[in-house]
Amino acid sequence: MVLLVVALVALIGSAALLTDARTPRGVIVAPPATTPAAAAAVDTATPTTIVAVEPQLFLPAAVVTPTEARSTILRGLTEGIESVTVNGQPAVVEPGAFTAELVAGVTEANVVAVAPDGRTVEATVGLTGDLVAPEAPTVAVHVALKDMVDPAKWLPIIAMARDGQVNAVQIDIKDETGEVGYQSAVPLATTVGAVLPRYDPTVTIAELHSLGVTVIGRVVCFLDPKLGAWAWAANEHDMVVQHADGSPLSNEYGSAGFANVANPKVRQYLWDLTAEAIGFGFDEIIFDYVRRPEGDTATMAFPGLDTSPSVAVARFVRDSAGLLAERDVRFGISVFGISATRPDEVSQDLRLLAPLVDYVAPMLYPALWGDGEYGVEKPWRTPGLIVDRALVDFHRVVAGSGAALVPWLQDFDAGRFVYGADQVREQIDSTLWKQTSGFLLWNPATRYDSAALDPQFLVSPAPPGPPTSDVAVVDSAAQPPTTG
Repeated sequence: MVLLVVALVALIGSAALLTDARTPRGVIVAPPATTPAAAAAVDTATPTTIVAVEPQLFLPAAVVTPTEARSTILRGLTEGIESVTVNGQPAVVEPGAFTAELVAGVTEANVVAVAPDGRTVEATVGLTGDLVAPEAPTVAVHVALKDMVDPAKWLPIIAMARDGQVNAVQIDIKDETGEVGYQSAVPLATTVGAVLPRYDPTVTIAELHSLGVTVIGRVVCFLDPKLGAWAWAANEHDMVVQHADGSPLSNEYGSAGFANVANPKVRQYLWDLTAEAIGFGFDEIIFDYVRRPEGDTATMAFPGLDTSPSVAVARFVRDSAGLLAERDVRFGISVFGISATRPDEVSQDLRLLAPLVDYVAPMLYPALWGDGEYGVEKPWRTPGLIVDRALVDFHRVVAGSGAALVPWLQDFDAGRFVYGADQVREQIDSTLWKQTSGFLLWNPATRYDSAALDPQFLVSPAPPGPPTSDVAVVDSAAQPPTTG
């Protein structure tokens, strides 16, 4: 895999880390044809480092090789580009991105982009038949903010870490309610009433580090009812996703539940919280709800949006990446289980997102798949099988991007169906069989069945074989999922 170390230009100012270089994994940023100005931007001390100048392309290093049965879609972000051809054929260009279809028989994708002033940008995207290469496995559990102050919830987490059953713990920085769980110094967090200290990050991180555990900080991005309610009351309406009639978009989380990805103040708030968390010593940052609200975009308004929501989300992730690279902090994103096959349903286009991050964490909870997904009659009853089938598509879409796969798995009951150690182990075995880089367990009440966890997972042994079931399964290429 070809990896170029790329420095991105500073984009928005007050979070100082945004001025530093990001090293996207597997991303090619092609500069314009050499001009005196462009030549001056090349760091001669580090020949593999290029300071990107407009026009720009942001591409994966490789995509999966197309076959007679399935073509491959190549997507890329653009800046200052008017037209794009791939292997001499016109690509579909939209504001901020392009799309091209690769068919069986091609050996690479030669991308040529043209700016309005005639300058050209060229790059080559390779083809790969490999799965996403597994990395050192992550075995992690989520801890809800409300449970950080409950010894009955926290002490079992510490015990799992001490006993070598997990090597990472995920703690919320900002959660689904918009609450910031420690005494933040970010001014807007105080202004909107988001600060509700549940833990001291310095003390908590030191405790986990003493056990040899990686600490993952979760930032819930655009779902933020606290920020939304404040913004609407303060006449900052553009910070909020709206209905088409201009009223705030309400949902089960609040009367103005989703913040607007297109709003600079919203983005800066998330960057400021992330930069602060990095300063406390979090080892990794994972973005959640890095998406638009569910539903038909025709019924929504995003004030200031000049691209599709999918492109806007990808640009936000691209721009956020500089925050994490400067301190050598890994960056992951949580995505819907359907995002591998239906990227526009909540604007999580993995072809744009995966090359920008260190790992993708698909939420593969069996209880959230509808009956018949991937040809599995009752996914919630065969948890290993649905995870196995879904990972086929994630490997296909993420291959060549440089991102690892670290799926979220279910350790909570599915309605009337109790999830115990056996159901959790089925899912874990499927992730190992599919050569992921570990997994994260989710239980909203922070109650985990430690019998499902084996210290041997930390060295990622292959399970004895793929999951089996008497439930009929069909190839996802023939029958993609229909709900999720």
